Amino acid sequence: IKHTVLTNSERSRMSVACIFGPKENEYITPIEGLVRENQPALYKGVRFGDYLTDVYNVELVKLYDR
Repeated sequence: IKHTVLTNSERSRMSVACIFGPKENEYITPIEGLVRENQPALYKGVRFGDYLTDVYNVELVKLYDR
């Protein structure tokens, strides 16, 4: 994501990051209408809370070594 800002020497600036997602206990799966016999799902379903735990437990170095 590219983020560009024009600075203003007369006013201060504040950025607020907002992240929205499903509830932790919701099960996330591929959209049924997009999965077919000749086009199978590339990923298995996962509980969103488990996904978050796995993502935040990976060291950043490992992410960039891919």
